[in-house]
Amino acid sequence: MRSEITILSNLIHNDEYTKQVLPFLEKDFFDDPGEQKIYEIIHKFVVKYNKPPTKEAVLVELDIQEMSESIHKAASTVMEIIEKSFEKLPDINWLIHMSEAWGQEKKIFNEAKKDGFDTVPLKAVLREEALDKDIRIARNQKIAEYKHHLGIKDLFEEIGEQEENFHTEEDADEEAA
Repeated sequence: MRSEITILSNLIHNDEYTKQVLPFLEKDFFDDPGEQKIYEIIHKFVVKYNKPPTKEAVLVELDIQEMSESIHKAASTVMEIIEKSFEKLPDINWLIHMSEAWGQEKKIFNEAKKDGFDTVPLKAVLREEALDKDIRIARNQKIAEYKHHLGIKDLFEEIGEQEENFHTEEDADEEAA
């Protein structure tokens, strides 16, 4: 199953996941117009009601919203796939980790497209060995920005901050003595 379908399915079926992940997703992360429409419906519903919609609510919204026939057909197909593929809730930690990695890839890819790298396949953009030095630096900056946006720190960064705080406290204790 594609990551996009897993994400959309869990935005509908998993309240805890929706609360943790939805604020960091963007419509542009979804390439398929049907997936974008489903994401829009879910996002608007959560903003309005502070809980994920049921699949029935999404289907009703699809029928009452104005959209082209091709987008309606694509979104209906996405909902059929979601309904057929959903069995049970996956492990929340795995799901959040997978969604974070997917979101980072999409964010980087969208930025690369804006910078004129739209012909470079996503996997090649994200693989170190396929990148020249400038693209690798830009990629790492985008990853760092996204992690900062999510409030994620690298293990080494956290250890460095803890050591710095420890030494500052030790110095203060010695001066007081």
